[in-house]
Amino acid sequence: MAIEIKNIPVLKDSVAKRFCENADKAYSSKGSIEFKSQKDSVNYILEKSKLS
Repeated sequence: MAIEIKNIPVLKDSVAKRFCENADKAYSSKGSIEFKSQKDSVNYILEKSKLS
């Protein structure tokens, strides 16, 4: 039996333009996650456990 080939959705016209604008906006406003407090907690636990 053959496997059916599915159509790939394609954005056109205003929908594609809006998608690109939203993607650019999200990319430019992306942030980073600060793990300093978690790292300090882990280091404290490792120092107390005498494993490191």
